[in-house]
Amino acid sequence: ERRNPASLTKLMTGLVIDHALDQHKIGLDDVVTVGKDAWAQGNPVFKGSSLMFLKPGDRVTVRDLSRGIIIDSGNDACVAMADYVAGSQANFVKLMNEKSAQLGLQNTH
Repeated sequence: ERRNPASLTKLMTGLVIDHALDQHKIGLDDVVTVGKDAWAQGNPVFKGSSLMFLKPGDRVTVRDLSRGIIIDSGNDACVAMADYVAGSQANFVKLMNEKSAQLGLQNTH
């Protein structure tokens, strides 16, 4: 039976971010500029979800965004990191699917 993965996707998000850190593609002290698509008030998808309450133009370290993902379950932090790590959310989803395949996970999307 298929189920909505909800915040389980944040675990995979964290795993992909951790891999980018291990590969030295990003660093914990890198500063990420938050884009409009990560702004809760500007994105109706975020309505009622867990957030860090980021705003466009905010400058936040990878360390703090990672904490926002894992501790606050911040969907806006996930979007900001997806854009930073992979250039777009679509590319980040590809990385998540690749990591799922590497782990032998099935039916994850």
